[in-house]
Amino acid sequence: GRLFDRKRFLFHFEDGSRDEALAALMCYQNQDGGFGHGLEMDILCPVSSPICTETAMYYLADLGVTEGEVMDRLENWILSSQREDGTLPHPIDQVKLHPHGEWWLNDDSQRVLSLAGLLGRWGRGSEKFFSGVEKYFITQALPDALDVYNYPIYMYLRFAPGAEKYADSLEKVRSKIPDMLEKAADHYPLFSPYWSHANDEVGRETLEAEAVKMVNDLQDDGGLATAYPDFLWWRPVNTLEALVILKQCG
Repeated sequence: GRLFDRKRFLFHFEDGSRDEALAALMCYQNQDGGFGHGLEMDILCPVSSPICTETAMYYLADLGVTEGEVMDRLENWILSSQREDGTLPHPIDQVKLHPHGEWWLNDDSQRVLSLAGLLGRWGRGSEKFFSGVEKYFITQALPDALDVYNYPIYMYLRFAPGAEKYADSLEKVRSKIPDMLEKAADHYPLFSPYWSHANDEVGRETLEAEAVKMVNDLQDDGGLATAYPDFLWWRPVNTLEALVILKQCG
């Protein structure tokens, strides 16, 4: 694992230092307040991007850091980067210049939905920002079936201010979660950053069943089986993610 992953492991399981974990994470923050530098490991360009910033927000919450300068700068980057259509720019031209997964050459407009959900959950953001996000959201159709990567829709509908008016859409998304868990079982959705935000809603029986499935798939070397065997650099990250969430679930 990366230095940050090792510091995070020590923080959660070996009485390690939160400050050391945070310091390692801060190496990925740019002067503009956004995050880049491969924090999402399939997009190694150094410039700030919505996906790397979302990843940082998840880690910051995990470390209990939702206030202070790091968050002020991050929030400012999100708000100041918003475009007229409500989305944030995905830096495809910069992505091309550095090692990357080919899928990161695609549009990533939906990322603003998860960013809005996280800011809303923390009581951050602005009326103008959330109004812009809503402007984008109403142009999008709900998927017929949930994919493991559709979590930004859920996060927006559940946590973003102003999304309360779309309660029927949230219920439709919730109704599709069980089928998604079955189809994406090899991603362990409830024990990943993607869908762990729903762990307090899915019910204890479902959560325990998913936990048993995940624990049973731990390999002899202690790592979690991966849905993407050609991208083995994700194994230590995904394994740590699952163990941290399992600990948090009690």
